[in-house]
Formats: sequence, structure tokens, C-alpha cells
Amino acid sequence: MNRTTLAFFDLIFILAACTLFYIVFIHSYILLTPDEGRYAGIAQEMLRHHQWITPKQDGNTFLDKPILVYWLEIFSMKAFGITEFAARFVPMCFGILGVGLIYIAGRALFNRRTAIVASFILMTSPLYFFEAHYTNMDEGIAVLLSGALWFAIMGLELKPGLARKAYFWVAYVFAALAILTKGLMGIVFPIMIIGMWTLILHEWRQLKHMSLFSGLIIILLLVSPWYFMAEYQTHAFFHYFFVVQQFDRFSGNHFNMHNPIYYYPLIVLAGMLPWSVFIPQTLLDQCKRLRHLRTASKEWYLILWTVLILVFFSIPASKISSYILPIFPPLAMLIARYFDLHWQQLFARRSTRISLWALAILITACIVAIFFLPQHLIHSGKAPTVFIVSFALSLVLTLFLGAKLRWLRTSFTRYCSFMIIASMAIFTLTYSSLHYYVPSTDKQAAQFIKSHLNKNGIVVSYMNYDGDLPFYMQKNMYVVTYGWHDPAILRGDNWQGELAKGAKMQRNFSLLLNEQELQKKWQSSQQVIVFVYEKSLNQFYQKIDKNPTILAQFGPYYVLTQNRPATDAGNPATSASHQLPQPESPKSSAPESSRQSPPRNQS
Repeated sequence: MNRTTLAFFDLIFILAACTLFYIVFIHSYILLTPDEGRYAGIAQEMLRHHQWITPKQDGNTFLDKPILVYWLEIFSMKAFGITEFAARFVPMCFGILGVGLIYIAGRALFNRRTAIVASFILMTSPLYFFEAHYTNMDEGIAVLLSGALWFAIMGLELKPGLARKAYFWVAYVFAALAILTKGLMGIVFPIMIIGMWTLILHEWRQLKHMSLFSGLIIILLLVSPWYFMAEYQTHAFFHYFFVVQQFDRFSGNHFNMHNPIYYYPLIVLAGMLPWSVFIPQTLLDQCKRLRHLRTASKEWYLILWTVLILVFFSIPASKISSYILPIFPPLAMLIARYFDLHWQQLFARRSTRISLWALAILITACIVAIFFLPQHLIHSGKAPTVFIVSFALSLVLTLFLGAKLRWLRTSFTRYCSFMIIASMAIFTLTYSSLHYYVPSTDKQAAQFIKSHLNKNGIVVSYMNYDGDLPFYMQKNMYVVTYGWHDPAILRGDNWQGELAKGAKMQRNFSLLLNEQELQKKWQSSQQVIVFVYEKSLNQFYQKIDKNPTILAQFGPYYVLTQNRPATDAGNPATSASHQLPQPESPKSSAPESSRQSPPRNQS
């Protein structure tokens, strides 16, 4: 079997294994808020209203992110329906694509073993795995950026000619798609990394062979149509997206998620377990090779890719864990390359023994955390068998590593295979039980409201906003809070700020109400169903209605409506209110009567 055929079958096997690993249980738990509810809800709303250019969150313009992922989500929902599977299908496909890309790059830059090991390291890194099961932009931007950077270095390793041009053209396509996913970083990072690489290695002559002019044309052709159409429709997109979301978010300190400068190294350590324990000796080993510029050009590229992005994201005060995902592919490749270079001697190295003990300690800590986290579920009898199996498997893995079994120590191939299989088993078993631990109150409430809402009725979220409600109801809802026009609200990096800024851009606040406007709707003949959090009940009683009809309670959430006569045949909310569901949560018990008195806090 020749090299090309073998590489093809390797790639098919890796993609099939990754697909099977990633697709199992991807639909088994509800959308997680805020990100999954927000982004899936935006795509569903665009599909429902046949609006393909301007993203809207619950009827309000939302320009924080570009369009590509929304379009892909729309195609997924048209194919699979409005479901959790459809919402997560896109990040899952990005995750699988990233694994395929790292194999292709590893095979082209190094050798077969490095390529295979790198693909499985990336596939089984916890943060990468999680983001492949989570609806947002971060898996997409990490994979598309890696595509641009992988094809760029593969092109740089070729002699000038048509093949090299083709590699760079593919890199420019990936860069354009990255710009359509999350903005300027799709082009800033490749320029920064390749520019620093050419500077350090004195490879300026490479620039004239990178098809820069045709690459610019490719990027403009793919990117500019949507960007200009978004500006044409909103008249505010360029300023808001480039100035507020790109530059202010980087340089400002008024955004959420403030974390210390050492935050991302800790995230990498946790997000790449068990492989991250090998990062220190990998970097030390690679640093010894970097002295030889000409023979270590690929290693320099991977180190610069990792370090520059890590430093870039560590500068802003606002730090979100998944932002660092773009450095996972080069780290996976560096670790795999370290394994490949020392495959036969790894167990004899002192650094490897230290790493194994560190891994044993870390996994033991994880087991302790997992054991104590769900005690209320164990005591209530709801802990699934798969959780116990997952716990046992983690314990067995720790014992194996702690005892340093001779069977594993005789072959690093066995050890690596064992770690891959154990990681895949633990992730699969954990995700199979997520629906026991993730409360489904939002989905239950949305389905209940949808079944009790008149054709002309409206839904109002009072002093709170859960972005997954519009997704599950397939309907926009009104939102009530204080002072939507308040500058403090408009500057806020929260759900209030998102909705208020969107309404301001479209010059339409019709779906954003204050309490006086809600009171008018509440006293009208129109059916109003209110979704209210427990902590806001007293305020609702004082400002809106002292004795509303409670239709149901789902955990800490109450579903209320106006006090209507039970004989109102045109109002299914009252005629069917006795058919209340029984939510899973022990706190979530529906009231026995639709006219019971609401609970009141003593204050």
C-alpha cells in the first residue's frame, strides 16, 4: 500500500472514530445558557422569519458576531428540525474537521505516527471535546484558524509552483471563513504568526511566493458581500462590530469575565488533560531544537502559533476559557512530535515518570470532585448507572497509573492507546448522564407555555431573560426590566445590554417593556403569560398584580397569567390549567390549582 492510499485510509478511520465518539449523546440534554440558547435561538429566528442577513436575538438586532455559524445552524435546522441535535451539529462538524486537518498537517510536516497521535490528542482534549458539543463560535474559529495556519505552513514547505499556490489559496479561504465567524482575528493571527516566523528565520523571500494579491482578492470576495449588506441594513454594523466588539473588548475593562494573567495557562492545563502533563518536557525538548533555525522551521512555527495567541489573549482583562482554543492544535502537534522523537525511550525518562505521577494526582482530584458534586442525586436515587461506571473507570485508570503497571510500561504504544480509550470512555459515559444533572426547567416551561398560549397571546419574561425560551417556544417574547434607554444599561455586558443595544440599532424598542407598559398589556383583553424568577415574585405582586393566576412552577421559575374566569373557552390557559406537568426537580412541583395564592416572601 503506497503512502497516499495509507494516508487516505488513516484519515477515514480517524474521522469515523471521531464522528462516532462525538455524536453519541449530543442531543441528550437541553441547551445550556447563555451561549447555546442565544446562538441557537438567533439561527432559529432567522430561519422562522426568512431573514438571512441581520441576526436578531428575540426580535432585537444582534451584531456581536458575524454570520457564518448562523447560516450553518440554519442549514442544520432545516435538515434536522428545531432540536438540540441540530443546534450542536455545527460545532460537532467543526470539531471533526479540526481533527482531520491536524492529521493532514501532521502527515505532511512530520510523519504518520505524529499525525495519528496528534489527531487523537486533539480529539480527546476535554475543552476541545466540550466545545464540539456546545453551540457557539469558539470551536468554529479555532478550527478555521487552524486550517488557515496549517495550509500556510504546508505551502511554505513546498517549492514555488502551482501546488504551493493551491495550498495558499486554501489557506486564504479558511482565513475568510474565520473572518465570517469571529471577525478580524481570522486575518490578524495568521499575519502575526507568519510575519514573526519570517522575521525570526529571515525568510522574507517567502512572501513573494505566498500569492498575497490573489489571496486578498479571495478574502474580499468571500467576506465583503455580507459585511456591506449588514452595514446597509443596520447603518451601525461597522462601528459597533469593529470598534466596540473588536477593539474595545480587547482594550477596555468594562466587559465581564475578568480573570488574572495566569488564567489561560491553567485553562490549558485542565483543558488538555491527560496530555497537558507532557507540555513542560515537550517545550523544553523543542527549545533545544529551536537553536537550529533551518532544521527547526516547523517547530518555530508551532511555538510562535502557541505563544503569540496565548500572550494576545492574556492581555485583556476579560478572559473566557474557550477563547484560548486556537492554541490546542499546535500544542497537540508539539506533544505528538515529542512522543514520536522519543517513542522507545519515553518510559526511561525521569520527566515521563514525573508526568505520570502528576497525572495520577490530577485524576484523583477529579474523582474526588466528581464524587462529592452530585450527592443530592445519589441520595435521591437518581444517579444513573453510567455515573458509577464512569467513576469506577476513572478510579481504575488512576490505580493503573499510580502502580505503573509493567504491561503499560513495556510499550508506549500500549500506554498511549490506553489513555485514548480511557479518555473516550470517560467522556462518553459522562455525557450520557448529563441530562440527569442539567435541569430541564426552561424547556419544560417553554413547552408548557407554548401549549397554553392563545393564537394572539404574548409571552413576557419579567426581570430576567433566558435565551433558550424563544428557541423552544419558537416565538419571540417581550422582556421587562428597568430603563432600557439608560446609558448604564446600554454599556452593560449582559443580557440587558445585548437586547438594549440591538433595539437601539434598529430604532425599535417594541419588544422591550418597562413595568408601566407591562401593566397596560396585563390589564388589556389580550392573553399575557409571564415567565418570572422566584426572586422577582414580590416585585411583580407590588407593581403588576397582587393575585395573578399561577399556571405552573418549574424549579425557581413561575408561569403566571391574568386572573380570567375559568369559563373563558377562548383561553386555553385557564381551561387547561388543571393539566399541569410534574417537573423532575424536587423543587419543581406544579400547583394543584390554577387559582392558588402565590407564595410571598416575608419582608
